Amino acid sequence: GPVPAQATGGAAAGTSEAEGGSSAPASGAAPADIERAYAQVARILAGMKAEEARKLLAHLSDTQVEGLIRQMSPRQAAKLLGLVPPERAGALGRRLLEHPGSFRP
Repeated sequence: GPVPAQATGGAAAGTSEAEGGSSAPASGAAPADIERAYAQVARILAGMKAEEARKLLAHLSDTQVEGLIRQMSPRQAAKLLGLVPPERAGALGRRLLEHPGSFRP
């Protein structure tokens, strides 16, 4: 599925990677490469134990998590959204609705 447009742009200047500021694997990376990177991380997350995945998600920006969700099946996406606090799950749901895109079949 397509990666959200925001996922390729990075964060505002001055935002550190630890704060979720880096959302693209490499500056100037081709969209297909970025999509492959999101798909790979989505597969890794889907195979992780819930508590490990929860810890990892806490360190990713909403843009990054949105890009991962868009690479997952709806069932996998539902499990991932269940791992984040309800407020964040709601914000991610709004992002998915405001910027429609496809889920992986």
